[in-house]
Amino acid sequence: MKKIMLAIFLLLTSLCAVEPSIIPKRKGPQFLNEEGYLLLPAPYSLPGIGEGIAYFTSFNNYLGNADIFASKVEGDVDGYFLGLWDLHLIKNRLFFDLTFHDMNKVGMSNYSSRGINSLSDDYTVLEFDKNRDSSLKTTLSFFQRRLEFIGQYSKSENRLSAIKSSGGALIESLTDGKSTTTHQRSFAVVMDLTDHRQNPTKGFRTEIKYRQSEPASDFDPDYYTLNYNFTGYLPVGRQSTVALNYFKSDAIVTREGETDKLLIAQELGFGCGGSCSESIQAIIDNKYQENRLGNARSLGGAYRLRAYPDGRFTGAHSETVGLEFRWNLSAERKPFNLYFMKDIRTGVQFALFHEIGTVADERSDLWKERRSASGMGTRFVMGSGVIYRFDYAWADEGSEISIMIDYPWEGDFD
Repeated sequence: MKKIMLAIFLLLTSLCAVEPSIIPKRKGPQFLNEEGYLLLPAPYSLPGIGEGIAYFTSFNNYLGNADIFASKVEGDVDGYFLGLWDLHLIKNRLFFDLTFHDMNKVGMSNYSSRGINSLSDDYTVLEFDKNRDSSLKTTLSFFQRRLEFIGQYSKSENRLSAIKSSGGALIESLTDGKSTTTHQRSFAVVMDLTDHRQNPTKGFRTEIKYRQSEPASDFDPDYYTLNYNFTGYLPVGRQSTVALNYFKSDAIVTREGETDKLLIAQELGFGCGGSCSESIQAIIDNKYQENRLGNARSLGGAYRLRAYPDGRFTGAHSETVGLEFRWNLSAERKPFNLYFMKDIRTGVQFALFHEIGTVADERSDLWKERRSASGMGTRFVMGSGVIYRFDYAWADEGSEISIMIDYPWEGDFD
């Protein structure tokens, strides 16, 4: 692994340093410093979890290049999220991201089967009454952000408190749920040979990431994932572009976790032994497979296979290909102040996209079966560096709406 990363370092450094004619020239500054803010309350309704309201606040570039984000959640779910991003220790060279969140109730869908053939309604909701996460991310940047080295450490604490059906009915309550603490370390190399880091129209971008999940005990597996993300941009006219993406994620297990299903049931806090209900047995079976094979990056959600819920398709290996046409309707700089939102609009885009993906526990089974998603959306590109994205995607099972603050295929690489 070290030899691979060294070879990548030498190759990318030489490419960026020489800057051959095939590399697009950067247009404008790559570290944006226009100030902007957003103050927004938003109601939420989470199946099996509850309802309430979340308050979002963000202040972009108010501490130099730094962005401040905070949210408070009230109702059936209570907690907060804090973020301080792009805090420059050495201007335009070395900068940090700090994030922290603490929630009293979080729900996660657990589909009964791994792979690409899970059924849309065949899942339970795992409810955690403790969900706390902290993260430190460090970025070292060179050549106008054409080459970046990223290191990240995160710590998560969770406690499973209940299992509910997809409709919200209680299946089992765990009064003595066990808290688990996990540590993750990652290292990534990003080569960005496009005309702009925030809103590219031509060139290509390559991201390679190694992520190590440190086992909490001998019960958990020791494994790492290797993610590869390649995106090419082909200009259409003066402002529009076609984006092509290929993503690959592999889990590599160096030591298996516990594979005795009776012991797995005990470790998870289930007292059913060998006579568990079908829903609980599915949770045990999934943990058994994770302990043997690990988990690659799942598919579904706002970044890949957008017509399916987040985390829908899970396995030891995953791959996707995607195409997106971004028609730039406007490229003028237009300041605005709506009291709850202030920024400079630098672009409005309409997008059409199509994605195909596959997941399998055995590498040889990839692409034997697949899922696809199509959709459309709008994007508002801001001078502060934020991209507000609204996507509507559909597939044979139904549709999903995504509201995010960056392009697809990018933000979830962390």
